[in-house]
Amino acid sequence: MYVRVKRARTTMFLHVEPTETVLELKAKIQLATDGDDCPGGYPPSRQKLLVGPGWHSALEDARQLQELKVENDMCIALVLLNKVEPPEGSPEGTEPTEEWEEVRIEEPGASEPAA
Repeated sequence: MYVRVKRARTTMFLHVEPTETVLELKAKIQLATDGDDCPGGYPPSRQKLLVGPGWHSALEDARQLQELKVENDMCIALVLLNKVEPPEGSPEGTEPTEEWEEVRIEEPGASEPAA
């Protein structure tokens, strides 16, 4: 079966087996995103995959896709864990923090990101 993994204006069509785990899907995403813009791709530990209305349900790494009711041609949102630099004026030695980016999936021809 195929799933559509979407992030912002990018859609990846990936072939998966229902018995594969979410972690195996994340490994495929890492391979698919390996390139000049992101050498090595997006590491699975920095990926979160979301489904459902409003993109609120995170897929658990150890679960099989069939257990999670992932079906052919299903759309899955990808968000990444990003480093956030401390604001200007922060005390010296303040470490960057990490936070998950928001889901921002844009459909072709849309002027505003989908919420």
